[in-house]
Formats: sequence, C-alpha cells, structure tokens
Amino acid sequence: MQLLAIAPRSMKPSGPRAGCSPIARFQEAASVTGQPMGRALGDTIAMTRAFLTLYGATGDREWLARAREAVGFVTKNFRDPKGVGFLTAKPVGHSDSPHPQRDENVMVARTANLLFHYTGSAEYEQLAKDAMRYLAAKPVVDRLPASSALLADLEIGSEPLHLTVVGHKDDPVAQNLFQAALRYPSDYKQLEWWDVREGRLPNPDVQYPELKQAAAFICTSHTCSPPILIQTSCRPAWTSCLSIR
Repeated sequence: MQLLAIAPRSMKPSGPRAGCSPIARFQEAASVTGQPMGRALGDTIAMTRAFLTLYGATGDREWLARAREAVGFVTKNFRDPKGVGFLTAKPVGHSDSPHPQRDENVMVARTANLLFHYTGSAEYEQLAKDAMRYLAAKPVVDRLPASSALLADLEIGSEPLHLTVVGHKDDPVAQNLFQAALRYPSDYKQLEWWDVREGRLPNPDVQYPELKQAAAFICTSHTCSPPILIQTSCRPAWTSCLSIR
C-alpha cells in the first residue's frame, strides 16, 4: 500500500517537463538513451497497463487519461496493416519487417479489454478483438504454452469483478472502503471511486445512489449488492454477491 501511495507522486513530472504528455516523455527518453523505446510495442503496452493499474489503485482520472493516450499510440503505430494483431515494433524503412509477438498481443488484448470496461468505448473493445484474431490463429494458439492466450480469451468473454466506492475522496470512511476494495484478491477487477464532485464516472453504466455516507458496491452482470457502509462488512458482502455471479 505504501508503494501505491509513492508511485503516483514519483511518476508525475515537475518543472519544465510537467506539461509534456507521457508519450512525448517516453520518446524523449528514447532519444537520450539511444534505445528504440518509442517504437517498441512491449514497452508502450507495459506503460499503458501501468497507467491503468494506477487508475484502479487511486481513482485518479489523470491515470486513465494517460492510459487512453498511450493505447491510442499503440493503435496508430503498431497495428498490423493486414488487420491481424499488432506488430512488435514500428517499421522503419522498406527493409524493416517486424512481426506480431504472442505475449505482447496478449497484453494488448487484456489491457484494451479492461480499458473498454472502464470507459465503455467500443474502440477499445475492437482493439482487444483485433489482438485476439492473431492469438486465435492456429499456428499461434497451437504453440505451447497457450495459457496466456487462453487467459486473454477468458477475460474478453467475461466481465471483470466491478467494485465501486461512492464517497468524497477526502472522506476517511470512503478511503477505508476503497482500501478494502483494493485488497480484494482478483487479477481481473474493475475498481472505481465515484466522488460526485468530479462528475460522472468515465463509464456510467451503473446508476449508483447518492447517500449521506460513503458506501461500496459490487456489481456483476446480473445484480448489484446493497450499499456496504463499513469496511468490515466488505468481504462477506462481496463473497455473497459473487456466489450468484
């Protein structure tokens, strides 16, 4: 938890670089080090996933905006012209012919799919499906181990565990509920923090009530839990709701 508190501060630039986009800083680092960071899919999609993870861990919408910018860079620079998957690097010159790489396309599929659930944008859903088209090709899926491609397929075919805390971000009760939700053990989780002062959630697919006190909710494709008002009630309520998922 201490690392999650430190990471957002350490990744947010200050001084003359504060106004630069994350992609611009990424490319600046490439020019300084001489490494092809700006044209490598693996580096870019890993950065995208990190931004998305930080959004889920903090509720800070700036991280979601950065994730969207980074995945836009992926779409613009790494999409295979044949329409099947994403290339491992941006081609440079006619003699450069990069090919798709399985684990990188797995990361694209999983990250774009989770971004779709956070935003509701069909663009990201299609991005995930484009990566899966490559992963589902027989020469790729038959190559062992196939667990990573199967995991991507499982996530795209199902909804993530959806946990939402409704309350002001300076409210200690809401903070405690969010920390409890953050600790819930799931690798496929959509965790959000709705402070009404910030406006609607990026994907307002669930209409949460505005209560006088902070509350947490868990929603599945079939149902939403009643408001969870105290931290110690979180785990039993989530377990009960998940049993009918």
